[in-house]
Amino acid sequence: MQLGLKKSLYASLLIVIASSTHAEYTVGDGFETGNVFLSGYSKVAWEAPTGKPQSLILDDLSFFASVSVNQYINPFIEAEITKAQFWQEGDEIGFKNSKLVLERLYNDVLLNDQVTLRIGKSLAPVGEWNRIHAAPLVWTTNRPITTRYSFSESVSGLNLQYTQQNNNVFHLYYQPGSEWVPKPNDKNRPRDYEQVAGVSFDNYLSLENKLGFSVQHADVKNSNVSQWVFSLDGQWKNTQFDIEYQTTYAKIDYHSVQSNSEEWGGYIQGIWHFNDQWHAIVRPEYFLTRQNDSQTSMLYGLVYRPQPAISFKLEYVDINLKQSFGFSQGLFASMAVLF
Repeated sequence: MQLGLKKSLYASLLIVIASSTHAEYTVGDGFETGNVFLSGYSKVAWEAPTGKPQSLILDDLSFFASVSVNQYINPFIEAEITKAQFWQEGDEIGFKNSKLVLERLYNDVLLNDQVTLRIGKSLAPVGEWNRIHAAPLVWTTNRPITTRYSFSESVSGLNLQYTQQNNNVFHLYYQPGSEWVPKPNDKNRPRDYEQVAGVSFDNYLSLENKLGFSVQHADVKNSNVSQWVFSLDGQWKNTQFDIEYQTTYAKIDYHSVQSNSEEWGGYIQGIWHFNDQWHAIVRPEYFLTRQNDSQTSMLYGLVYRPQPAISFKLEYVDINLKQSFGFSQGLFASMAVLF
């Protein structure tokens, strides 16, 4: 079944590429025909972690499709092929270890101009990065641990969104049972969740500056553990310098004589704009897991964006421990395109 889905995704991408030969197309704008919209993005990454083999991977090949039929029928799907290894130092060239991931699959019911009911699998509104993490739209190749490690990244159920006239946004969501087609677990996603419920509020101080707050409760799947997660995030932007940040705090309840534990962390990211194309990034981050493993890291990066839909990134990550539960120390680079 997974092989069939991969073939279908490749075929869909070929159709998208072929359609560009019959219509004027601008990179990043997607393809629109009638009430159907097609888009996606790709990311190729080079990794050179300290003391480990270098590798070249297709980190993401993501495909979006949406249809606007009427007030009640507006389906959307995002599927992606991820972690497909092209090459590793000391090994043969060839595709290995690729995974097919169903990122989103939902239908929007437009109850009125301000209220939307989203039914299906969507991204949990916990912080800005989790909702807008397409590689061409974020500043670094490596994603901060804070933006994914402690909470359920997806909601397979109901998500009610209320947008005020001043663009402030409220979300109320609930997932009964388990996530639909969950992503494979790895060091950055060590557990699955069920019975997920949460609320979030984004306060837009201006068109680009905002403060966000969210609360999420979930049960850890296949365990007798539940948790509350609180998140605070924000961004401040001007023509020369931007600041982005997020912090999370999780209270874990083991429902036993064992003491409750905590998990918390945060990062702050500074972006210096030399001009419209060249940008420098600095990001310190600290994270403490529920097992009392801690990691302090510092990321230094350089980004070249010849246009908003294309980015080239080079970064060095310095961490304070030998075995990383988040990401590794070393050099990383990537090229990403929104199509």
